[in-house]
Parts: sequence; structure tokens; C-alpha cells
Amino acid sequence: MQQPFWKLNLGLLLVVSTLLAAMFFYKIDLRRPVSIIPSEISEQGAIKKTGPIDIAKIYQNDLFNTHISKEAPSEKTVETKPVPPPPQPVTVPPPPVETPKFLDPLPITLTGVFMLNDEAKNRVIIANNKTKEETTYKIGDEIEDAQIIAIFPEKVMLVRSNGQQEMVYLRQDTATAEAHKLIQKDWNRVAKKIESNNFVIDLQEFISEIGTISNFVDMFNLATAYKEGKSIGIKIGKLENSSLANILGFLPGDIVTAINNLSVKTTDERLCAYSEIAKLKKNALITVEFLRKQQPLTINIKIDSIVPQYVSITKTPIKPSQEKVDQEEKERQVELLRQKEKFAPTLRDIQRQEKQNIIRHRRMAGTRNHSNKD
Repeated sequence: MQQPFWKLNLGLLLVVSTLLAAMFFYKIDLRRPVSIIPSEISEQGAIKKTGPIDIAKIYQNDLFNTHISKEAPSEKTVETKPVPPPPQPVTVPPPPVETPKFLDPLPITLTGVFMLNDEAKNRVIIANNKTKEETTYKIGDEIEDAQIIAIFPEKVMLVRSNGQQEMVYLRQDTATAEAHKLIQKDWNRVAKKIESNNFVIDLQEFISEIGTISNFVDMFNLATAYKEGKSIGIKIGKLENSSLANILGFLPGDIVTAINNLSVKTTDERLCAYSEIAKLKKNALITVEFLRKQQPLTINIKIDSIVPQYVSITKTPIKPSQEKVDQEEKERQVELLRQKEKFAPTLRDIQRQEKQNIIRHRRMAGTRNHSNKD
């Protein structure tokens, strides 16, 4: 069994011996590697040192065939069109201005106002002057071509179809008072400046224009001025342009501290000062002490008559007799009282009228409900 393996091993030994003998007797002569640069190789294969390479020759001889010839562009004549002229401005005529067309007042009368905490629940009773029928309205309801947009304690505001606003008042005296506020008055016949801090006031004109102490307080926008929690006087608030306070030299923010040396810090002191001033007559002097930006100032107001400039035509104007002046003043006062009585009903009359309107409205509402049930 071992004889075949002995033969195989002997054959492999002979093959290996033959290969080694062939390699020993037949040597291969390998050539030495040389550089690929032709200029640097000598005949014996030695490398010769050369100088720096001139790169410009590469571009001049175009060794890499990268040169692109640039031909001079042929000059072509381009026809240029003339610039068109700018368009002429066209004048557009302005649209015609439409003259506003004011509508005649609505033929209605405000007879009652119901004010609640919720504005949406406020109601007004408005009577139609043509049919004498009274109807209850709220904000947003329409009356002919108008719509109610606001309800106030003594008036109602409507807007007409052309955008015109219209106010309907519950009482005539309220409408008259608001109309007086809108009209800018000429106070030059009531007060006049003589010189610095000296003024003259016409008592009759003052009473005619002001009337009551409440109007005076409202006109001067008076309020109590406090400092460290204590009253120091009366503060003049925001004033209208060309108001009586401006003519008398006052400015918004002035604090009146005394009148004719009488303090006006408390309500009792103010009433006392008002009583003393009410007793003054012609040629009397009123001294007003006030603070302006913490600086004390004083103005003097003399009670006297102011003659309009257009009256003094001659050097010696004819003075009417005192009796005639008093008689005319009495007639004027009586006429003012008559107008006040005519346009300002008493509180009892207003309450009675409102009560009747409420009762009439309830009866009408009950009649309508009864008819609907039937």
C-alpha cells in the first residue's frame, strides 16, 4: 500500500530539481529602468542636468493644440431708430363738485326717553306730527328715510339717507342751550382789557350772557384743586377759543385762591365770596388772586359799562337818562323771563307729560296685544 506514495514523491522531487537547475543555468538579464525624458538621457543612460524650461515656447509652438484664434469682429452698421417723442400730457377735467342737498327735518316729535344700563335696551317714544301716532323705537330702527344711531337722556340722534345727521330734542330749552354753545359769542362787549392785569367788565351784559352761576362754572370749566389731599382753590380747566376767561387773562390750569381777599378753598367760602361780589355795583373793583405754574399772580376787574366802538361817533355822545335805561333794562329782563317760561316748561309739567306718554304707550301696547289674541 506504501509503494504508490513512494513513486509520487520521487516524481515531485525530480520536477523540483529540474526547475532549480534551469533557473541556475539560464539567468534572465533585466534592463535597468531609465527616465522617459529624452533630453535628460545620455548614450550611457546617465541623466544630464538641463536649464529651466521656457514655458512661453509651449504657448508659442502650441504644443498642446489649445490656441484659439480670435478673428476681429466685422464692423456692421446697425440702424438705430429715432427715439419716439414722449406722450403729451392729457388734462383731465376735474369732476363736478356736487352741492350738498340738505333734507328738510323729519316731521316727528320726541315725547319720551327710557334709559337703562344696557344701551341696547334704551327706548324712545316718537310721535308722527302728521298722523299724531306715537311709536316706540330702539337703536337701529328706521323712521322714514332715517335710522336711529344714538339715544341720550334728552335727545335722540338720527342719520338720514344722504348722510345728514339730525338731532331731535325732548325739550326746547336743551336745544337752545346747545345752540348757544355752537355759536361763537363776541365777548368784547362783556369784558375788555385796559392794560396789563387790569380789565373792565360790563355787569348788565355779563348777567345777560351768563345768567346763572352754573353757566359760569360750566363756561370756565371750574373744579376744585387739591394739593396733598387738601383743597387749595378753584382750578380753571380746558377753555374754548376766544372765551370770556381768555379775555379776562386766565389760562387753563390757573388756580384761583382768593377773590377780594376772601378765600375760595371750601364751598362755604365760595358761596360767601359769591354773595359779596353780587352786592357790588358800578365802579367797584374785583381783585382775583391765582397761581400760574406755582407763581402767584393778581388781576383787577372793574365793573363799568363798555360802550361799543361804533357808538362813539361824536366827541360828546348823548347819554340817555337813567330812568330810561332802567326802564329798558326792566323790559328786557321781563322779555327774557317770558321767553324762558315759554321754552322751558317746569319740572312738574315735564314729569306729567312723560307719565301721560308712558300710560298712553301702555294702553296702545295692551290694545295691540288684545287684538292679536282675538
